[in-house]
Amino acid sequence: INPSAWFFPEMSEKSSDYETVASILATDGWTKTENGYFRSSDSEELTLKILVNADNPEKIRIAQNIAESLNNFGIPASVLQKSFDEYKSYISSKDYELFVGEVNIDSSLDPSFLTASSGNYFGYQSDDMENTLKEMAKTSDSTKMMDLSAQYADIFTDDMPFVPLFFRTQNVIYNKHISGISPPTFYHVYRNMQEWYVSQTR
Repeated sequence: INPSAWFFPEMSEKSSDYETVASILATDGWTKTENGYFRSSDSEELTLKILVNADNPEKIRIAQNIAESLNNFGIPASVLQKSFDEYKSYISSKDYELFVGEVNIDSSLDPSFLTASSGNYFGYQSDDMENTLKEMAKTSDSTKMMDLSAQYADIFTDDMPFVPLFFRTQNVIYNKHISGISPPTFYHVYRNMQEWYVSQTR
């Protein structure tokens, strides 16, 4: 959920917790060797390839930074660059381990195409998430919408079907003599425009 949305719930900030990650990997059968790599009981090496659109330098830099973090943690990671058509084909066929992507969410801020049980990019399925999305789509009550958004955020944080890295931002520049402006949002640049006024003339 975009933090600029009026119904955005309060969420605690997540930080890197290497001990928790190591514990999860151990529970899944991976052990850390003296070289810092994780291997399962059959000596299979844990490695990751990060799929990225080769035509997008920005995404490549992001993928390289993620790979560097994983390598620093002890998990060998590399970046797999593919042309945009190949990249889309890999994702649609679910032939990837990790991928770096970007989506545009319309002004309704409906996240269902990312987390509904059918049609998302990740093969993610959750009855709790599905029911919450259906309730969000039906309600027109602002208080209920905020409650449901908090519920959505809790389910998302527990399941984490994907990792949101950032939301793009834009700048709004206006004359210092214009007053009454509320902070604009991504989808409402001219928010409360009817209340703007000129506080000082030249």
